[in-house]
Amino acid sequence: MLRMILLLSVGIAVSSPATASAFQIGVIGSGPGGGRTAAFGDIVVSADPVPVGSRSHGYVEYRIVVTNRAAQRAHSVRVTIPETSYRGGTGLDEVSRTITVEPSSSVAVSLCVPLLPIYGSGLGVTIDGERQSGPVQLDLISPGENRPCVFISQGAQKKQFESVALAALTAKPAPQFAPFLSGVPATEWSTNWLGYSSFDGIVVTEDEMREMGPEVSSGVWHFVECGGTLLILGNWQVPEAWCLRQKKAVSIPTYCVGFGESLVTTRDPKMFSSDDWKYLQQEWTESQAPYHGARSLDPEKANRQFPVVDSLTVPVRG
Repeated sequence: MLRMILLLSVGIAVSSPATASAFQIGVIGSGPGGGRTAAFGDIVVSADPVPVGSRSHGYVEYRIVVTNRAAQRAHSVRVTIPETSYRGGTGLDEVSRTITVEPSSSVAVSLCVPLLPIYGSGLGVTIDGERQSGPVQLDLISPGENRPCVFISQGAQKKQFESVALAALTAKPAPQFAPFLSGVPATEWSTNWLGYSSFDGIVVTEDEMREMGPEVSSGVWHFVECGGTLLILGNWQVPEAWCLRQKKAVSIPTYCVGFGESLVTTRDPKMFSSDDWKYLQQEWTESQAPYHGARSLDPEKANRQFPVVDSLTVPVRG
């Protein structure tokens, strides 16, 4: 199956003004790494943690919570990743967003940063046009992981999915996939599919799927439709339309959803056979595959693989 996600690569600063009501956005988080808090007078800026570890493609979502402690005065706050950019390289300069924070209120801002080399560190803060000294500490994620990246929910962690999978798929000298553990309940996951786009697979339980709010589940489904692999552990009832696109002769029930696929099984991961694990590895690898080939494509080669223009020639006659 062809799996492709078209992502916007950002190499210059991006700034978008908005008011507080525009940014009620969730986030993927993990225990270690990432989150820090710093105060700048009336303004307190807190960065939520993100799953640590390098990845190979997509975007990393950073959630920034800005609180205005002033009782009467609103403030314009601009947050920038990274705080200091060492320009001159071929990586990302900066990504930023400007918001207005009303008195005695907080705003959650989501910054989706493309996985490009970042020559800098921390989160910069500008308040009412004045750049603040000292960044908010933030662990920035860089590219570098060549294995498929799999995001594992807390429910799947309780079923020991990570340890069982690593034991089953270990290959010398390293496992054939990179696990990333969720540090927050699935109900608090991102509502933005770009927040999942640096992963090739997501593993979640049937109970977590039922407990997700519609905005969170919509973000997960968009991730699948854009080429991701979703594994649901448990007796989850798939939509009737999916049954018409079920793959045959596979070890785990699989349904085609857009460019991606959703797998549903009632078996405990400890009961998976070697063929089951090989099939999962194949699915994650297929979700990752388009990114490995896309980087070396010029426009002519890209059009041959995914035709957009019927006749791609130089418009000159002899």
